[in-house]
Amino acid sequence: MTDNRINAALSYKAFKGFNLDLKYQYEKSTSELEYYNSLSTYAARNLINRFTQTAEDGTLSYPVPAGGTDDRLQQALTSQRLRVQADYSRIWGENEAVLISGAEISDVTTENTGSTFYGFDKSTGAFTNVDLSNYFQTNPSGSYNQIPSALRFQSLSDRYISYFGNGAYTYKKRYSLSISGRIDKSNLFGVNTNQKSVPLYSLGGSWRFSDERFYHLDWLPYAKLRLTYGYNGNVDKSLAAVTTIQQQLNSYVTGVPYASIANPGNPELRWEKVSMLNLGLDFASKNNTISGSVEYYFKKGIDLFGDSPLPGSSGFQTFRGNTAGTSGRGIDIVINSINVKKHGFSWVTNLLLSRAADKVTKYNVPQDAASTLTYGTGNNGIILPLLNKPLFGIYSYKWAGLDPNNGDPRGFLNGRPSSDYASIISNTLLDSLKFSGSSRPKVFGSFRNTVTYKSFALSAGIIYKLDYFFRRSSISYTSLYQNWQGHSDYTKCWQKPGDELITDVPSSALLPADQARDAFYTNSEVLVAKGDHIRLQDINLSYDFSKSSLARTPFKMLRLYCYVNNIGILWRANKQGIDPDLFGENLPKPRTISFGIKTQL
Repeated sequence: MTDNRINAALSYKAFKGFNLDLKYQYEKSTSELEYYNSLSTYAARNLINRFTQTAEDGTLSYPVPAGGTDDRLQQALTSQRLRVQADYSRIWGENEAVLISGAEISDVTTENTGSTFYGFDKSTGAFTNVDLSNYFQTNPSGSYNQIPSALRFQSLSDRYISYFGNGAYTYKKRYSLSISGRIDKSNLFGVNTNQKSVPLYSLGGSWRFSDERFYHLDWLPYAKLRLTYGYNGNVDKSLAAVTTIQQQLNSYVTGVPYASIANPGNPELRWEKVSMLNLGLDFASKNNTISGSVEYYFKKGIDLFGDSPLPGSSGFQTFRGNTAGTSGRGIDIVINSINVKKHGFSWVTNLLLSRAADKVTKYNVPQDAASTLTYGTGNNGIILPLLNKPLFGIYSYKWAGLDPNNGDPRGFLNGRPSSDYASIISNTLLDSLKFSGSSRPKVFGSFRNTVTYKSFALSAGIIYKLDYFFRRSSISYTSLYQNWQGHSDYTKCWQKPGDELITDVPSSALLPADQARDAFYTNSEVLVAKGDHIRLQDINLSYDFSKSSLARTPFKMLRLYCYVNNIGILWRANKQGIDPDLFGENLPKPRTISFGIKTQL
């Protein structure tokens, strides 16, 4: 990888307190990634076997030739940024003012290319051409697919221009007012002039009331109130106001290249906007023995991006645009305490506590049958943005247990236990789904203790996430039979009458596997568990050499340290022993131990 940057800056001081700055940056970077799999790897052998063709007389042919595979991806980025900024500051008497204004323009072009070589011999560079256009029957599913390839060419252009300004005024270092604003314009919005840009602003003020004459709390010498209100904006760079077309490989039907609409035009596309109101209190006791802040906030999402279904006659299944709105509120508490500080020994505690809640206030989607919204499913199953419910709420099909006769999973249809999975999925109404709660923690934070003695320091950090749910993974017989993707729950599956009393894992399915059966079980309430947990995140031990010991060395500071990260869970609410942060098919994060030296010359 190469990354070259050229920075140029020009500064001019017109008079006292006024500066004018001009900055320019040019960047050119290229990178290349290579993924090589030799013939001895499972990935290469499996690909060859999947595409092996068997003729009527039993002879075999190999569209993917014997040998290794080599994927190569190249990326090139070219960017230019120009920024002009004027600063003015002045102090007179008990007054202080700071003003900043300017503009910035940016042009970023990214090009991505890729290629795949089959039958590749890394020692000689030899490879074999393959047919990437036609479809071949694959094993063992029997479905027809093209030979996968990294072959592609993509060029993306992102341009924007911004105007910004902010100012602050302080009187007696006690009363402060601030205002900021900016206007951003993006080339993603190119139809209506008033939608190309969005004005964003914020207003704020603070009052250090502990300095007032009426304030007489000696045990709390510092106290300040803060209030801010404003808007920020966001764009989804996968969308554009104009229609964008992408060329595809050969069609399965015609065998010739074709083009598809990657993004349908949306003349009404606008920026997402979020309004935020913050009210905060900062405080500190004598000698900062206890200090911290309490902050309450309220936010409202306007013109948020969301997916809505479209009629099939339109040529698209879903439409993504400014179709949603949300609101949320929460509180953040920070408390720092110096518990002990004497004789070269100190013990400091830092506590962070946050509580956040949100709900959907607008979503332009017909909300009737649950099956119309299942395109929002993911690792957590059905995630539906329903009105007046959390944005990332978890919903499930109600569970009626396993059939004692055959171990089939059962839900409810017309109020009675049923194994008619297709009917359950298509006829279950939204108000008949089981709502468990939010898939995002409503309460979260950290707790850290730091102990120092002379040159030694030891700190340990604990994080916690509470009041949320997750959907644990389980066996899917469709994935097992078609893609050889198993799960440890297979060992717990129902095998004989009576097992339904000790397990909720369905019996092994007959071939071919029933996809609706797996879909119902995967999205049933039986797989939802509480995600609450407390984790010992890290421990850090360090030793600082004294200045006297470094007097004859070139070092101003020298520190030795040992850092251990991702240590483990101290407590979890779920009974399956699952790490809620690793649900689905994610691999566990490894515990890391690092040793290092930090120095300053």
